[in-house]
Amino acid sequence: MKTLAHKICTKQTQTPHPYRFGWTVVQNWFQPTKQDGSVDARTQPKPGRRMLHIHKNGHKRLYFDNWLIAEKYL
Repeated sequence: MKTLAHKICTKQTQTPHPYRFGWTVVQNWFQPTKQDGSVDARTQPKPGRRMLHIHKNGHKRLYFDNWLIAEKYL
């Protein structure tokens, strides 16, 4: 029987948006875990499915698989 692979967040990046001035993209990076719960170093970290875009004036947009899910304006 196949079990689901568990993943753990290994880092979080905050990078400037490549196309939108003033926006920062916050993204979590995940790696699979071993049976004992430690990080499996044989694989490279992969980006998660959620991205948070934050504007310097406080606006926020949450994306899931590149679809806009929610936004908050100040």
